[in-house]
Amino acid sequence: MADYVNRLALTTGSSAVPVHKRLLGYRHEPDKFATARLTRGRSAKVVPHPVQECPVQLEAEVAHIRPFAVGDARMAIPSVAVELRIVAVHVDDSLLMDANEHRIDPDRWRPMFMSFRYLYGRGPRQQPLARGPEEAYAPWKQGVARRLGSKVLSAWSQYKYGQEPQPEDSKDQV
Repeated sequence: MADYVNRLALTTGSSAVPVHKRLLGYRHEPDKFATARLTRGRSAKVVPHPVQECPVQLEAEVAHIRPFAVGDARMAIPSVAVELRIVAVHVDDSLLMDANEHRIDPDRWRPMFMSFRYLYGRGPRQQPLARGPEEAYAPWKQGVARRLGSKVLSAWSQYKYGQEPQPEDSKDQV
C-alpha cells in the first residue's frame, strides 16, 4: 500500500493549488485513482468511491467541522478538525475472525499508518490493553435494556460534563 500512497503524496484534487502546497512541490491531479493505479469500488451510502485494494473501508458523512488554533500565530495555514459519522463498513472476508464473522481478527489485519511523515505497519501482538467483554463497548448491539441504559448514561454525561461549544462560523459548514 505504501507505493499507492506515495504516488499520491504530492498531489491535490484542487485545480487551484494553494501557494503553500506549490512551495512544497504539490501538483494538481484530477484523477487520483489513475495516478495511484488504484481501482474504484462502489459505495453503498456515500458519493465518493472506495479504494477496492483496501481490505477495510469506512463510508462516512461529515458530522461537524471545527476550526482549531485560530489565534495561534504559529499556524500559518487555517486548520480544521473534521468529525465523521460512519455510515457503512466493508471488510474483506479474509480479515474476519473464524469464530465471529462480525469482528476483525487483529492478527490478520496489518494496517498502515503514518507517524512523522514515515509509513509504518503493525508489528507482532503485544499484551492486551484490558480484559472484559468487548460487547460492553457496543451497547447498541445489545438488548433494549442495555440500549436504553446507554442512552440514559449518555444524556447524564452530557448534562454533567456538558458538550464542547461549537465555534459560530463552523455551524454553517455542516
